[in-house]
Amino acid sequence: MKKVNKFKSFFDFSFFGNDFVKLTGIVPSMLFFRIKKIFINKQQKKEFNKNSVIIASNHSSHADPILLCIGFYYKRLGIVATKELFDTKAKNAFFTFVHVIKVDKEKPSLKTFKEVKKVIDNGHSVAIFPEGTVAHKTNEVEPFKPGAIMMASMTGAPIYPVYIKKRKHWTERLKFIIGERFDIKDYCKGKSPSAAEMQIIADKLYEKEDWLKYPKALNNTAPEK
Repeated sequence: MKKVNKFKSFFDFSFFGNDFVKLTGIVPSMLFFRIKKIFINKQQKKEFNKNSVIIASNHSSHADPILLCIGFYYKRLGIVATKELFDTKAKNAFFTFVHVIKVDKEKPSLKTFKEVKKVIDNGHSVAIFPEGTVAHKTNEVEPFKPGAIMMASMTGAPIYPVYIKKRKHWTERLKFIIGERFDIKDYCKGKSPSAAEMQIIADKLYEKEDWLKYPKALNNTAPEK
């Protein structure tokens, strides 16, 4: 990743809408959800909080993008979401205002990846839901598409798998379980993954994400690479 201009990053007005929504909704949302963030590797917590990262999250609710923005309120997040969310003028205006990055799940365009790179280069972070669909009423994690791997390859940013653990009752705290840093260079033969390696590495990331839903993840029993 290139060196970040901190002044430019702080005064990045393209995130004005995103900041506005967080500032107006953070207090009631934090009181209602009482989000608890659990880092599997506590030594990587500072690195995650301070640096530009790609968050790869499970997707069990349409509220997940908002929850990530609220839970990681101290990070500016560009959320990658399906183009179907932009199907009306009102939705298009709102999601563009809050800095949602449009993606065609079937045929991702170069424009999407350029927008992701711009967010990372400006010192912010990106959240993506690699399942490519919403798994309603289940804690299962669907197999991952290679989009997150392609974005990490293009930006040089590390990926952190994040598992949003659904609440059984509204009185429970919502939990974010943050896995260990995932560097794609550890799983490819060259400097960047080949087309053939993309899905293989996505499957590896899926395994690490899926592992986070089990209680043993909270006992720091790290999965194998």
